[in-house]
Amino acid sequence: MDYAVYAALYACRDISLPAFGVKVGHSHKSVERVHGIMSPMDVQDIFFVDGLTLQDARSREESLKEKLATLLHSGGSSEFYLFNNHQWGKAYDILRDGLGSLVNHQPHANCFSPRSTSTVLAGVPMPTKSKLKKNYVLAS
Repeated sequence: MDYAVYAALYACRDISLPAFGVKVGHSHKSVERVHGIMSPMDVQDIFFVDGLTLQDARSREESLKEKLATLLHSGGSSEFYLFNNHQWGKAYDILRDGLGSLVNHQPHANCFSPRSTSTVLAGVPMPTKSKLKKNYVLAS
């Protein structure tokens, strides 16, 4: 069975809070796994790299988690991270470097069913830091 390592970005429902969320994990159902977190945030973008062995997926997941944890010790499950908007650039770089240059991307993931994969863009370059930032960080 093929596995994927995934990273999902979450927009805060209260736009006055200068924060965004990141969830990292591995699964053979990555698009389904990012929904239903207990947080006042909505999933906005999902990125994943599939076709991995379980060992490769776990290795990539652990590497991403270690790097995100050094950026911020957010507590919780060590799977979901809450970051201040000032950390956007560093968090993005960790995800881009950990996932690679080509990813599967489901933009506006909160608009689709957790089981929907028909809206996933396969094997595309990860959107630029500035293009994604506008969905998570309000202009100061």
